[in-house]
Amino acid sequence: MMKSVLLRLAKDSILKNKRLYFPFVLSATGIITLSYIVNSLAHNESLMTTYAGGYVSSFLNMGSFIIYIFALIFLFYTSSFINKKRKSEIGLYNVLGLSKSDLVKMLLIEDLAIYLFVTFSGIVLGIIFEKLAFLIILKFLALEVIFGFDINLVTIFATFIYFGFIFFLLFVSGAFSIVKTDPIKLLKEKDSGEREPKAKWLITIIGLFFMIAGYYIANIEMNQFEALAIFFPAVICVIIGTYLLFTSGSIALLKFLKNRPGFYYKTKHFITISHLMFRMKKNAAGLGSICIMATMILVMTASTTSMWFSMESVTKRLYPKDYLIEVQGVDESQDENIITIIDEAFGALDITPLDMTAFESATIYAR
Repeated sequence: MMKSVLLRLAKDSILKNKRLYFPFVLSATGIITLSYIVNSLAHNESLMTTYAGGYVSSFLNMGSFIIYIFALIFLFYTSSFINKKRKSEIGLYNVLGLSKSDLVKMLLIEDLAIYLFVTFSGIVLGIIFEKLAFLIILKFLALEVIFGFDINLVTIFATFIYFGFIFFLLFVSGAFSIVKTDPIKLLKEKDSGEREPKAKWLITIIGLFFMIAGYYIANIEMNQFEALAIFFPAVICVIIGTYLLFTSGSIALLKFLKNRPGFYYKTKHFITISHLMFRMKKNAAGLGSICIMATMILVMTASTTSMWFSMESVTKRLYPKDYLIEVQGVDESQDENIITIIDEAFGALDITPLDMTAFESATIYAR
């Protein structure tokens, strides 16, 4: 009997709060779709067998991990926003007779239903658009189109597991807030005033350290192969630093300005700093997530654009000639004969060399 009541309450709660849940469901579905596409392409066997497919797969693996981190941050932020808006409703259910264990069970049903819906929808959309993304990569690499439609079961399983873990953390966070809070306080939470946020200087210093470390690594002079090895750690440091500085560093900076009477007690400074302090408390995580995503888009767009337009010049620099003929195990007296044989071979193929260079090379092995 109680199970059916909880099921009905969970259903009514989702429908009643659809204006809150709709943006969350939409964003979660989009993140899962993007995650599936990138992860599936990273493990696409057809892509890995193509020229330079291994390098593309490595970059996609790094991108997949970054998307996982972003998904964790963003979904926690949006979920906390929904939970805060629903505190008075949860408190009312508790006052009307539902125990805290019943409320936790109702929350579990809601989170499970949303998790199954968004994960299934995201995977279906990912399967649909994964082939389009694969064709776009082949177009960029100027490779032959590979026909066929593959569904990566390993990626589907990994997507279910990882986002199941995220939704489990969201459920634990929501259940903990229900258990530890008094129902009367939950009822009054919506009408209670905002408390001034506290400055967390330790977290601010850690965020500043990660940010400086990320940019320092990115500015180290090295060749392109070494740069690829440290690119991923630099990105992770910048993401962590950005998030911590937005959530704690912004509050610490505003607190620092507030403690400067000569600066703070001016009309425009007083109102602006006071307003920003409470706004950043609510929206810092969201602004940090938007900043991280915008940075990712700019970096990806700039990298792909520069690679696309510099592809021809790089190819000419690495391969200045159209043909390379290598002859081993002959001495200098045979050079003229070899050139004559090459000329005859070109003549047989009706090819006229325009710029032919002959040179000798040596390979030395040392320990």
